Amino acid sequence: MIQLKGIEKSFGGNKVLKGISCTFEEGKVNFIIGKSGEGKTVLNKCMVGLVEVDHGHIFYGNEDFTSMDRWERKKVRTNIGMLFQGAALFDSMNVEENIQFPMIMFTKLTKGERDKKTEEILEQVGLSGKHKLFPSELSGGMKKRTGLARAIALNPKYLFVDEPNSGLDPVTSIMIDKLVQQLTKQYNMTTVVISHDMNSVIEIADTIHFMSKGEFVWEGDRNSILSATHPLLNDFVFASQFMKEIKDKFK
Repeated sequence: MIQLKGIEKSFGGNKVLKGISCTFEEGKVNFIIGKSGEGKTVLNKCMVGLVEVDHGHIFYGNEDFTSMDRWERKKVRTNIGMLFQGAALFDSMNVEENIQFPMIMFTKLTKGERDKKTEEILEQVGLSGKHKLFPSELSGGMKKRTGLARAIALNPKYLFVDEPNSGLDPVTSIMIDKLVQQLTKQYNMTTVVISHDMNSVIEIADTIHFMSKGEFVWEGDRNSILSATHPLLNDFVFASQFMKEIKDKFK
């Protein structure tokens, strides 16, 4: 579980985050949605310590991340997995080497133990036998799956996912969504997904937090979002013709 209490952040005179408080639940896929420029990325960076908050507290379980020194935070970060928007694979490393990178950095596993774990993870994400391929040889979906494999290499308690379906075709997007959902349940992780993809929200979101101008102005789940009456949320959700058709069917 991750708890945010009164998170505020400003850059110069621009207040980007305005007292955000919420709980991201364990074993669930928690979505943050909203238009570009509303503060989602800054909040994400604050949660992993890439940006310091001005006020408020971030708790991982019962531990106050905001009050920790760099060494204490490093310990918490070993329990955090991240899937970046572009997968962020190392071009000079093959699939196996990318996945084993955090194992080498943060564990004392032997090569045999790393190899065994890599085999297991590759099977989980549907990439068995792809060990020696380099990122340039992978499709967009395979890159995302490799990124997910690396993100879960240390059995994290927390998983942050940034726009997992960016640049993917609809079929591959559904596959990535289901994989995020499956891994969240399997590892009982607290998963936080930043996304603009309403198809993903409707398919796999357990909790939804809608951000506007640095605040969460609506919270709910995928069952309640289609009947919500918040005007800004409705403008965002039903911006596409596809979602308008879903809304009409829901009535």
